[in-house]
Amino acid sequence: MDFVIIQIINAVNIRNKLVVEAKCDALGKGFLQLLLALKSMWDSNNENNSVYGFVTTVINWLLVIYDDQMWRLSKPSTVLLPNTKKQEDQ
Repeated sequence: MDFVIIQIINAVNIRNKLVVEAKCDALGKGFLQLLLALKSMWDSNNENNSVYGFVTTVINWLLVIYDDQMWRLSKPSTVLLPNTKKQEDQ
């Protein structure tokens, strides 16, 4: 995984909230890795809240939410910031 956001209440209660899997050429290439990371985060969390993840090509983003009962997917979104196209290879 490329990024994980962790909320730490104390040393015993570590909760993961968000994971981002980045692939430069296609959303589908990181999708399975993201699902496995979300399942792992759910299993290791000390609460019953949903976990969130994105798979991204930097320009295209797909949100996945997992709550141990169901996977929910957003529609793919395109995010273009100034100079994104020029800097995407960097």
